Amino acid sequence: MDRQTIKNIVKATVPPVVDALGFYDRAIATAEQNEPVWLVVMYHRVISDPAEDPFRLGMCVTAHRFREQIRFYQEYFEPIALSEAMRRRHAGRPMPRRAVSITFDDGYADNLGTAWPILRELGMPATVFVTTGERVGGPGLWWDRVIHAVANTAEPMLDLQAVGLKSGQDILALDRSHRAGSLSYLLAQLWDQEIDETLDVIARIEQVLRPLSNHNTLPMRLSDEDIATLHAGGAEIGAHTISHPDLRMTSDARLKREMLVPKQFIENIIGEAVNGFAYPRGLCDQRVIAAVSDAGYRYAVGTERGLNQGNGNPLLIERMGAPDTGVADLKRCIADIARSVEPGSATEVPSS
Repeated sequence: MDRQTIKNIVKATVPPVVDALGFYDRAIATAEQNEPVWLVVMYHRVISDPAEDPFRLGMCVTAHRFREQIRFYQEYFEPIALSEAMRRRHAGRPMPRRAVSITFDDGYADNLGTAWPILRELGMPATVFVTTGERVGGPGLWWDRVIHAVANTAEPMLDLQAVGLKSGQDILALDRSHRAGSLSYLLAQLWDQEIDETLDVIARIEQVLRPLSNHNTLPMRLSDEDIATLHAGGAEIGAHTISHPDLRMTSDARLKREMLVPKQFIENIIGEAVNGFAYPRGLCDQRVIAAVSDAGYRYAVGTERGLNQGNGNPLLIERMGAPDTGVADLKRCIADIARSVEPGSATEVPSS
């Protein structure tokens, strides 16, 4: 029995028992004693076929679990649109005692095709942050191209030096028992490079691995029409850069472009201002945060896990990534971050 299987069994058996004893509920209730809590949840993809997530990297939630989770948020929290939460904060109006906002990163087509019907049926607002580069007819988001190449190659190994990737390891084994670990290592190395270098390496990886065609492992992304449809249906649309780089490693000129171009592009589609931004992989520093503000965004979300309280920095909103698990384990995740909140500890942070 492999490690992932054991982990899945633990998640399926232990959290329901702990939840039945009320531990998770008490942890969340304690966090909100002296200050309202605002949970912002991050999704990427909602899938119907598990074959679309061959390596279970944490970016996909199956449709039936997504429905269960949305029902839970409706019953346990007070749903609020991200923009409405920010308007309340800006105006000094009170937030719900226990608020929740749903967000999606990257702009996958299943956000409209699979997730949106569930959200609309259950009356849950959501914000979709779209990466705008090469969405239709393009090669795909860069990490999806790597996943696709590794999942569908017949090659037994990958020589990293041959594809121009310098790291502490020269050869990655790609047999079935090693592919998942090799993929994780490869993605980590690619994140450590400037985006143009990363894209060059990925093109060479594809040439070497020669992946077979498989629509399951190279997901479609939202078209212009899809974005307009989501917006017309009530979804909020935010920006998530052009190419999804580590913004800390970009030049000032590239950073400005990654901020302004997607904002203007989406505004042309939906016919109104785009105020929200999501940092790729949550990576940012003071230079990046200043660029977000200079570009005219009013709020931005990261991937730092936490429950938002008080008048926090609107350009550093904390989020929790949603697990592909049942409600009991979801409550465990929320309780874990709730325990880090000290009652009465919320402080005001000047807006930047």
